[in-house]
Amino acid sequence: MKLQIRNPEELRDIVLFALRTGMRVGEIGALRNADVDLAQGFIIVRGSFSRREGVRKNTTKNNKARRIEVNPDVKAILERRKFKPQNELLFNIQTNSIKFFSRTCRWAGVKEIHFHSLRHTCLTNLANGYGMVKALPLPKVQQIAGHLDIKTTMRYVHNDLINETASLQISREDRKAQNEEKRSSTLPAPAVAKAGDEHVLGDVVPIRKGLRLVSSAKN
Repeated sequence: MKLQIRNPEELRDIVLFALRTGMRVGEIGALRNADVDLAQGFIIVRGSFSRREGVRKNTTKNNKARRIEVNPDVKAILERRKFKPQNELLFNIQTNSIKFFSRTCRWAGVKEIHFHSLRHTCLTNLANGYGMVKALPLPKVQQIAGHLDIKTTMRYVHNDLINETASLQISREDRKAQNEEKRSSTLPAPAVAKAGDEHVLGDVVPIRKGLRLVSSAKN
């Protein structure tokens, strides 16, 4: 089946916009010229378009506005739309190519993904420095994504340096084995029973001074 799209330029702009800003599809659909400052080079994300209701809402998913700097790709897309009225929506996310994005990918003969995967890709690129001068600190990625909790950002960021973090943690079994080895090295030689002894005292583990517990307080 040959893929037919009424406005391929619109599809291209929306996809590229998502890849360069990390915005949710509803946030892209709610964007107006009133939310754009090309002179200063940033966007204010403060609304979301509900495709179910077909209306723009003056709130984001977390009820907080955020600022996103624009790069040359985003600026070029916005430049072509700056002549629209201030409160007119800049993008049409109601097209079938966006509503059924995974199907659009399949028909185009490319990897079938959901539109939200573009957001994953953007945040991963920012955190790892792909296509950038340098990687962004994770708190900055969190700010761009609009996440209230940085743990949410971590679920989006597929960091290539994962082998330098969790894989270096010692398992509970290994820690237990190490502790047992240390404990056995400090035990005194077992007492030898002598004729006439009624019983033999058990081994005594010496108490070493200078040890202290370290709390596991969250950072």
